[in-house]
Amino acid sequence: MNKAPFLISAALLAAAPLLIGFAPEKPTPVKIVKGVQTITITVAEGKYTPSLISAVKGKPLAITFKGGKRMGCGSEIGFASLNMKKTVTEGQSVVFKFTPKKAGDIEFACSMHMYVGKVVVK
Repeated sequence: MNKAPFLISAALLAAAPLLIGFAPEKPTPVKIVKGVQTITITVAEGKYTPSLISAVKGKPLAITFKGGKRMGCGSEIGFASLNMKKTVTEGQSVVFKFTPKKAGDIEFACSMHMYVGKVVVK
């Protein structure tokens, strides 16, 4: 049996995301403002932008979520592992403040888990 067609198909499927522009997202770094890691995330059009951010453990972090157009359930933002939840309205902002204690991922999501993002802590 000739395995070449199968191997070519498998290779194309594996490479498809890269070929059509779906390369893995790189985390957006926070900015340091007066000793605090800060970043603003826009909630609009069915997503969080950026949805993947990087931060450093042991330093205070302030994440501002800015309400945009057509937020849907994304207006209800929660960090389940931190037991934190807030609601943002269009044109307004809410801020989550905490200090990441250890390296790893901290997920944030809407109440229906349709909008999802992550803080990558190093």
